[in-house]
Amino acid sequence: MILSFSSFLAAFAAANVMVLFLAILLRSKSPLSRFGLNVLLLFTAFIGIRMLFPLEFFYTITFPSKVALPFLFSWLFERPFSLPGGISVYLYQILLTVWISGTLCFLFQIISGHRKLQRLIRFLPTLNSTQVSMILKAVQRERNDNTQVRIVQTPHIATPALTGFIRPVILLPDLAFEDEELRYILTHELDHYYRHDLLWKLCFEILSAVYWWNPLMWILKKELSALTELKADDTVIENLDAEKRIAYLECLTRIHKHQVQQFQSSNLLLTFSNARLDSLLYRAYYIIDDRKKRHGFGLIIICSMLLLLSTLFIFESYSISPTAEEESMKIIPEKCYFIKLDDNLYDFYSGDVYLGNVSNPYRDNFKDYPIYTKENEVLR
Repeated sequence: MILSFSSFLAAFAAANVMVLFLAILLRSKSPLSRFGLNVLLLFTAFIGIRMLFPLEFFYTITFPSKVALPFLFSWLFERPFSLPGGISVYLYQILLTVWISGTLCFLFQIISGHRKLQRLIRFLPTLNSTQVSMILKAVQRERNDNTQVRIVQTPHIATPALTGFIRPVILLPDLAFEDEELRYILTHELDHYYRHDLLWKLCFEILSAVYWWNPLMWILKKELSALTELKADDTVIENLDAEKRIAYLECLTRIHKHQVQQFQSSNLLLTFSNARLDSLLYRAYYIIDDRKKRHGFGLIIICSMLLLLSTLFIFESYSISPTAEEESMKIIPEKCYFIKLDDNLYDFYSGDVYLGNVSNPYRDNFKDYPIYTKENEVLR
C-alpha cells in the first residue's frame, strides 16, 4: 500500500462520485431510498474509510498523465514563490498550511462545543418523573437492556436529543408529553445509543473537519445524519399500524414547530427532530409509506463495485527519471536530417548529434526529414 499525491487525488475523485450517488439515492424518493438502510449506512462508512485511507493497493492499475498532472505537479512542487527576506516557498506548502490550520480550527470548535454541552448537562438535575421512568423501563425491557440512562429536561433545547458515548443522557425540551409521545421519543433516542450512532457521528465530524474545504464532505455528513434518523424512525414504526404512524408523525411535527435553537448545540448531539423542513418532509414520506421493505441486494452489488472501482485505477504524472534522461539522446525534429551513404544506408542526425543509421528514410516516420548527400546536395 502506497500513499502518494496521485493516490490522494484518485481517492478524492472516487469519494466525491460516491457521495453524489448516495445523495441522489436519498433524494430520489424511489424504491432505492426506501429499502436497504443498513446497506446505505455501510456504503457511507466505505466512503469515509476511502477518504481517511487514500492509498494505492497492489492491484491498482496505473495510467500515465502527460498533460494535466505534470502541469499540476509543476505548479505545486517545482515553482517556488519568493517572500520578503529571501524566503522561498512552494504552493503545496502554502496549501498544506491552510489545510492544517482549517482542520485544527474545526476540531477546536467540535471539542469546545462538546465541552460546553457537558458543562450544561452536569449542572442540570435528573428528571424525577414516575411517568418517564415507567416508559423508559418498558422501552428497555423490550430490548433486554438495563443500561443506566439519565434523563434531563431543560428549556435550553427545543428538541429531544441524545448525548454520551458511554453513559447515555437523553435531553427533553420543556414541553408536556403524552405517554405515547414519550414512548416514541425514548425508543428513537435509545435506538441511536444501541446502534452507536454517536460514534458514527464523531467519525464523520472528524472527517468533515479534515476535509473542511470540500463541500461534498459536508453533504456526506448531512446524509449520514439523515440515514441514522431514518434508521431510528424505522425502529419506532416497525410494529405500528397506519394510525399510530400518523400519531408518530404528529409528534415529530409538534416538536419541529417548537424547534427554535436557543444555544449553540454540540456537533456530538443526536436530535430527535431537524430544524430543516425538507428533512421533516422526507421523514414523513418514509414513515407514511408502509410498503414492504426489500433486501437491497442489487444496491449491495452497486456499492461494492463503486468501492472496488475507487481503488482499481490511478493516474500518475508522466515523467522521465533523471538517470534515463542522462543516458538518452534528445531528438529535436526541426533539426533532424539524413545523409546518404554509398552502401544504400543513411546516417540519421539531430543537429550535430549522430543518432544511428537506417536503410529506408522514406517511411512515414521519416517523411518530413530532408536527405542530403555527403557533398550536401539535397535529395529531398
